Amino acid sequence: MTRPASTSQLPAAVAEFLQGRRIAVAGVSRDPKQTANVVFRKLRDSGYEVVAVNP
Repeated sequence: MTRPASTSQLPAAVAEFLQGRRIAVAGVSRDPKQTANVVFRKLRDSGYEVVAVNP
């Protein structure tokens, strides 16, 4: 994947990124209200293989 030249290309870059079915989410914790946890669950519930990363 190459970096988009402008923000007008950003949706295409996001779509290309999401074509992969395995994604790591950094910052996942035990607190279900944290943003990273919400992202983790939404991706998982959408069929992605999600890896939780808690640095």
